Amino acid sequence: MSDFLIRPIGPDDVAFVISSWLDGYWPDCPCSLVMPKSAWWPRWHRVIENILADERTKTVVACNPDDQTQLYGFACARPPEILHWVYVKQAFRGNAVASQLWPAAGLYPCPIESITASHWSHSAAGWNASYDPRILKEYQP
Repeated sequence: MSDFLIRPIGPDDVAFVISSWLDGYWPDCPCSLVMPKSAWWPRWHRVIENILADERTKTVVACNPDDQTQLYGFACARPPEILHWVYVKQAFRGNAVASQLWPAAGLYPCPIESITASHWSHSAAGWNASYDPRILKEYQP
């Protein structure tokens, strides 16, 4: 599948971005070991809202070009080298969606070795990117 459009996030996309980010991050979040999900969820919802509202943040979505409300995934970054989160729906993985979201979010030509992730997940463990959760301190509510 190479038939998708990448565009900036719009107001109608925010709920998808936040819910998929929360669902994807919770299993790997260090907080999940010490905090109940019921307490973490609203707090991290605000963290993500703060990241999205940061003028340095660039968030793009991949969608169906014929129906732009059908979202395939997104990337959220603080160019040129901070990656906050990348997500692609399971049905669209393996179709180069994520590899095209990265540059659209401003992370290339930055080599993967110089990218720092603010959130860690098992699915990203094979990347050569570094992880620095201290980045998130400025987004805490």
